[in-house]
Amino acid sequence: MDVSNTMLLVAIAAAYWLWFKRISRWLKGPRVWPILGSLPGLIEQRDRMHDWITENLRACGGTYQTCICAVPFLAKKQGLVTVTCDPKNIEHMLKTRFDNYPKGPAWQAVFHDFLGQGIFNADGDTWLFQRKTAALEFTTRTLRQAMGRWVNRESSSGSVRFLKRLRSNASRSTSKTWFYASHSTTFAV
Repeated sequence: MDVSNTMLLVAIAAAYWLWFKRISRWLKGPRVWPILGSLPGLIEQRDRMHDWITENLRACGGTYQTCICAVPFLAKKQGLVTVTCDPKNIEHMLKTRFDNYPKGPAWQAVFHDFLGQGIFNADGDTWLFQRKTAALEFTTRTLRQAMGRWVNRESSSGSVRFLKRLRSNASRSTSKTWFYASHSTTFAV
């Protein structure tokens, strides 16, 4: 390898290292490795992902940003991930400034079969129209009346009797049985 190629490689490595130091300075959360980003941590913690994310959120005050793929150009486009559980941030993203956080055509294409063009897969004016329409249905009085009708219907249809019978057989039932019983009523909504 001649001197010019060596100098070019050194310059590229130095530029990458400066970029990496700059970007990793303001990233909080799991450790970010050169090139690999936070991928090693994600793989290592895959069996306890939710607990690990919760631990990171507690350590960072409720919000952190990490880089899954620490490669210039890719990181800014699709490698930066913001994780939050702060209600103010959630309200900002989902209500106050929803238009700043578009899902985009890639998201909509992936989830179209599951979500269609409903409120959870819409952007812009379509989302705003659907949100205003749905907001009318979720007023306190309307929601309370609908839930009251549902609870009356479910309790008279045998769900309560089923749960009582399950409780009387508690010594023979498993945690999976309890999980199914509690969620069968939840998912019926």
